[in-house]
Parts: sequence; C-alpha cells; structure tokens
Amino acid sequence: MAISPGDLPLHSLPQSLHADRVRSGRQIWATGAIVAVFLLGLAINRTLVASAWGEIRTLSASAVLVLVAAAGVHRIVQSVMVVVCTGTAVGNLPIRRAFAANEVHVGCSNAVVGGGAIGTGMKVAMLRSWGVDGTRIATSIAATSVIPLIIQWLVTAAAAGWFLLRGDGSLGNWAAFTGGVVLSIGPILFWLTVLRSPTVVSWIASLVARTQQFAVRIPMPQRLRKVVGELDVTTEAERIRASAQPLLGKRGLAAVSLALLGQLTIGSILIVTLHGLGTTADAYLHPVEMLATLALARTLGSFAPLPGGLLLFDAGLLAALTGRGVERPSALAALGLYRAATFLVPMLTGLLAMMIWAHQRRKQPMLQTRTCRPDLKAPTC
Repeated sequence: MAISPGDLPLHSLPQSLHADRVRSGRQIWATGAIVAVFLLGLAINRTLVASAWGEIRTLSASAVLVLVAAAGVHRIVQSVMVVVCTGTAVGNLPIRRAFAANEVHVGCSNAVVGGGAIGTGMKVAMLRSWGVDGTRIATSIAATSVIPLIIQWLVTAAAAGWFLLRGDGSLGNWAAFTGGVVLSIGPILFWLTVLRSPTVVSWIASLVARTQQFAVRIPMPQRLRKVVGELDVTTEAERIRASAQPLLGKRGLAAVSLALLGQLTIGSILIVTLHGLGTTADAYLHPVEMLATLALARTLGSFAPLPGGLLLFDAGLLAALTGRGVERPSALAALGLYRAATFLVPMLTGLLAMMIWAHQRRKQPMLQTRTCRPDLKAPTC
C-alpha cells in the first residue's frame, strides 16, 4: 500500500527524511570506497593495465559489432522476461516499456551499494505508472529474479559435471556440481509446492502473520509500523499464488527458455571477446569451457553483497582464465570488455530510460493513477 505524507504524523517526517539521507550517504560512501580500491588496483598494476589496453585496441571492427550485438540481444532477452513473467494482465505491455523498466532496475543495482532496492522501487513505480497491478508486479519481480538465478546454478552444475566427465575430479568441480544441483533443485521444488498447494500458502502466510503481530510491538518508525500493521499477508499471498499460476504452463516454459537463452547470450559476450582479442585461449579453451568458466565465476560473485558481484566475480574469472592458459593481459582485457558490456552499459541506458520516463510522467500526470486489472481489457497497459 502506498503511503502519502498526509498519512503520517508531522513529527515523523523529519526523522524519515533524515534516515533516508543517512542511508543514501552510506551507500554513496560505500560505492566511493569500492571505486577508490578499484582505481588503486589499476594504479598498482598499471603495466598490466597498459598491456590489456593495448590488446583491446587491436579488436577488429567486426569483433566489436558482434560484441555489441551479443550484449544487445542479452538486454532484449531480459526485457522479454519482464513481459512474460508479469502475467496475462499486461499481455499488451510494449517491449520498449519492459526494456526501460529492466534497464533502470539493472542500472540502479549496478550504480551503488544497496542499489538493488532502489532499482526494484524504480521498476515498481514505472510499471505502476503504466497500469500494471501491484500483485502482478510482485510476481514479475520474483520470477525475473528467481528463474534466471536457478538457471545459472543449473548451468554451473552442468559445467562442473562437464569437467568431471573429462576427468578433472578436483574438489572445486565437485563442490560446484553439488552446490549447483542443491541450489537449483531446492528452490524448484519449493516454488512448485507453493504454487500448486493453497494449503502450503495458507500455512506460510499464517506463520508470517504471527511474525507480523510480533513485529508491530517492536520500536520502529511510524511509517514502517503502518505498512507492517496494515499488510494482509494471507490475502496477498493467495493473490500472488493465483497470479503466478500461468508460470507453470506455457508461460513458465517460455520464462525458463528465456532464462537459458540469457545465460547463453551473456556467455557469448565472453566468447566473442576472447576470440576477438586473438588470445591464447583458442589453443586451450573450448567454447563450452568458456561458458563453464563464466558460470562458475558468476555463481561465486552471486555471494558477494556488492553490485554485480564486484571483486569476487572479477577475481574468480581472472583466476579461472589464467589458470586455463590465458595470459594475464588478455584475461584482464577480456574482463574489462565483459564488464563494460554487462555492467557499465546498463548504467548508461538505465539513466537515459529513467530521464525519459520522468519527462513523460511530468507531461502526462494521469499515468500515475491508471490501474490495470486482470478482469478488464486495457490495451494501453
């Protein structure tokens, strides 16, 4: 439920605004610290950086075009996921709007520490302004977050299994294989049970409701207390379950296929980069090995509470590439190009999409109040 300033006691507003400023300041300082560490690392390894930059400059125009195309396809696939997972109520949601919401979400998540919450909030605001029902927004955000992550873990397990079949029975491969299977199969069984069984949903909702009754007794800001106290967990849980039912049919198959395609397209970015650089990877790495290396590094980075799995992902990918025969300058060049395509570009496109949406919202204020209901035909949603 949205809360306007009029719903809050006047004395709570300064405290709320101050808390928001403090939290934003901490996020900016944390981001600044990461940037400082990154620049310090570049300065310490400036000879290596210079060699990597020299290799990047040797990229042919055709390699650059293929790299841009692969990155573009990956962004479009993610946007189509938003349309597919949102549900039938927004079957007419234009791909350009889904693309804008997705870019803003990813861009905010990449921009600052804790930016995931900011990106989710912006995505919710944009979808609401286009008339998407709140329950379907929740379903969409959950699906577009959970399904790709499960597919990533499955790809990690498959990649580690591929290495095991080739005779590389190291502890790391066994750990990656076991972890990938457990992390993917567990959530799949959980969500299938939740979506198929209203009894399980009611039981979970009752547990959350008890926690809710206890939570309102804890000292907290008035705005948060109002949100927690008025949340109808049982009704909302059932609505989300009903809204997510289409994901078990053809829509679910499409979502899983798109998530797998997204994994392949993001892997193709690394493959194109390594081949375009003309590195020694051609002699040591099969494309499947490149996908496996990337999947393992992304899974490692998913445990880092930093934007895009910074540091853990980068260290993991560099170590994996150099460990398989890629020279350090080439590995650093490949990492830099991969990060530019998947990390920096969404920040720029997300900022542009946010500015365009804000401009259109100012011109058409009625967009803020339109609502799209599942039982009504709304071709403008």
